[in-house]
Amino acid sequence: MKYFNRLVLIVSVIFFSACSFGKPSEGEAKDVLKKSLTRYDAKVLSFTKLNGKEYKIHGQDVYELQFSANIVYPKGVNTQCLRKNIGDVKVNGKVIGKNWMANEANCMFVSIVRDVGAKENIKGVVLFEKTDNGWIGKAYKKGLFGLDKI
Repeated sequence: MKYFNRLVLIVSVIFFSACSFGKPSEGEAKDVLKKSLTRYDAKVLSFTKLNGKEYKIHGQDVYELQFSANIVYPKGVNTQCLRKNIGDVKVNGKVIGKNWMANEANCMFVSIVRDVGAKENIKGVVLFEKTDNGWIGKAYKKGLFGLDKI
């Protein structure tokens, strides 16, 4: 009986470990959004899955979860991605211009300003890629020109 109980335990662990590689859950998508919003000190008030679909891109398993979320900026936010001069561009010792760099990775003149306590409803997607160790997700908000990374 003792060995049977151990066998059941081992089989259960294997079964539930395999299940963790199913589709990402709504909770996992909400966690990805929360993590993405930390740089704006924003909080998720509500999160609703609108749709989800699986597909392959170049052999890579992908799961797209479309969402709607209400968020709040408890402290407000005024974050601007401004260029700054990081040095001269020289050719043959002659200065021909300035070398500019954004103060935030992958940022091109982004300005986000919200009042203290401002609330916002956003719609977007969390794109998950399947890896050997589970799903990895990134959140995107629907913007004027398509999807903007959050």
